[in-house]
Amino acid sequence: MSKEKYILIAIVIMFIAITCGTIILARHYKENLYLEAQKAVEEENWTVAMGKLEELGNYKNSKTLVENVRYHYYLKLGDEKYTSKEYATALNFYKKAELAKPDDEELNKKIVHINTILENIKTETNKKQIEAEEKYQQEEERKYEAKIKERQEKLKEIEPVIKRTFYKIDFLENKSLNARIYDFYISPDIWYDFNYDVKEATFKLAVLYVQLKTNEQYEASEYLYSTKIRNSKNKSILAEYTAFSGIKTK
Repeated sequence: MSKEKYILIAIVIMFIAITCGTIILARHYKENLYLEAQKAVEEENWTVAMGKLEELGNYKNSKTLVENVRYHYYLKLGDEKYTSKEYATALNFYKKAELAKPDDEELNKKIVHINTILENIKTETNKKQIEAEEKYQQEEERKYEAKIKERQEKLKEIEPVIKRTFYKIDFLENKSLNARIYDFYISPDIWYDFNYDVKEATFKLAVLYVQLKTNEQYEASEYLYSTKIRNSKNKSILAEYTAFSGIKTK
């Protein structure tokens, strides 16, 4: 036999030995892992048992054992979450346990019970939300009523001055055309006796009166632009608001 054949035979024998050794080691590892899994099951250490059995796959009866362990594993997690009042998470774990043992009466009772708790919590939450909304609405109504009262008091305060100052007031409100004109007519004899500060104050008073009468429906600037003080004899404009000069008077 040639030297080359001896070398080839030696390589083959070595390969077979390594392969057999690997197989034996793998079997030995799996057997040890299986024993460790069984021990974990006996000790009810479901987390450890679950990890080891899932790693074993189809080894011996690991597949059957893992279903039983899965049941206990998720049941334990569910019980822990139930104790800490994390009911939604507990229900999720109980349902996973149910997949392993769908006919377990005690587990089904737990699921029914926790569903009842969650429904009660939802009802209570909705009740509190409704109560909060009602309280908010009442507070808004109170604020609105207080605002109306304040407006009415201001209006009552300035109305006598308005009536003494102006000859006539014209209100034009056309929301569909977005038209708003508030004309205050004053005797030119009275108006021309005012200095500029009094004229400006009179115009501001007219704008305030419009805001109070129309319940402040628009922006403050819109009242400025829509309000005019006119000559009661010829209807010419005596005071108005412009973007460039502000309150402009004659």
